[in-house]
Amino acid sequence: MGVMVMDGKGRQSYFRARKLNKGKASSIEMGFLTNRLVTQSLTCKLNNLSSEANTVVDSNIKEELSA
Repeated sequence: MGVMVMDGKGRQSYFRARKLNKGKASSIEMGFLTNRLVTQSLTCKLNNLSSEANTVVDSNIKEELSA
């Protein structure tokens, strides 16, 4: 079982957990890694949504101004 996070902190914590538990990462450690990955993906999705929302609002304002 292995989860690799591309940043240095995730990789270090993963290897530390393997030493403590004879090759298996602890569930707490895996939870931290999973939370970090989920947070990163949600942040990306939120940024995409906010830029799309800004585009929609800009186009609506332009339509109202030109009307």
